[in-house]
Amino acid sequence: VSEEALRHVINLSPNFLFAKDAQGRFLLANQATAEVYGTTVEGLLGKTDADFAKNPEDVRHFRSDDLDVIQSGRRKEIPEETITDATGRVRILRTTNIPFIMPGTSIPAVLGVAVDITELKKTQEALYKKAAAIETSMDGMAILNTEQKYIYMNDAHAKVYGYDNTDELIGKSWHVLYDKNE
Repeated sequence: VSEEALRHVINLSPNFLFAKDAQGRFLLANQATAEVYGTTVEGLLGKTDADFAKNPEDVRHFRSDDLDVIQSGRRKEIPEETITDATGRVRILRTTNIPFIMPGTSIPAVLGVAVDITELKKTQEALYKKAAAIETSMDGMAILNTEQKYIYMNDAHAKVYGYDNTDELIGKSWHVLYDKNE
């Protein structure tokens, strides 16, 4: 595989792919990484996060994590970190950094892949709010599967029928409610 073909594949990734040396200079990057900073891949190489990042706190965290990986020689998973992109939008990333030696050199570096999970986090938050509203509703709410068995209900639904908790009804047919009350 030629270097040009590999570069093309790397640039197709929507994830942020990068390698940085111990001084924090980008040794390689893909198009997504360059775009988040409002530059080109060529414009990013040899520069640091500090040259582009909008938020100094982002730079401090990135630098600390990068050095931790380079100095320890161990992989580091960062479940959530933020970056403020070139437009000022804050994005939430899930990043994996691993120790790396640039081919043809003995330069210790960090190789990273960051996935933008901003929309996932927004969706999770919205679902959490909806679930909390359903759970605390004074109205009884339940969901049945195709076999007419309970797969979900809130506490209000169970209490309407004289049950102390939902565990007593999950997996049972809704008919048990009427058999009990007859």
